[in-house]
Amino acid sequence: MGRHGSSAQSLINQAVDRGIGLQKVASTETLLAELIWACQVESVHHLDDLLLRRTRIGLLLDNGALAVLDEVKQVCQQYLNWDDFKWTSERSRYLNIIQQHYSLPERQSLQSEG
Repeated sequence: MGRHGSSAQSLINQAVDRGIGLQKVASTETLLAELIWACQVESVHHLDDLLLRRTRIGLLLDNGALAVLDEVKQVCQQYLNWDDFKWTSERSRYLNIIQQHYSLPERQSLQSEG
């Protein structure tokens, strides 16, 4: 309810009706159904929209959720109609954003500044 307010029950009903269930994404409290919901109703245009802003699993999981990208790929391809080319492009864009803006500086950079 805290994340989806009055839409929470619809999200849960849709998950159960589609047989998705209430499976969590890795060690987060985010449901796979929430990723699907975001793709369907929250105007996701880029992978970073989905993982950093709509569901935040890219912030909650190590390495920007790198370990669950295969699972996310299936969701994006099915619910956003992304083909392999679009997925590859979005994945590359997303990993670049994670590296540039959400990762710790590399040791070499710290040593050379220091």
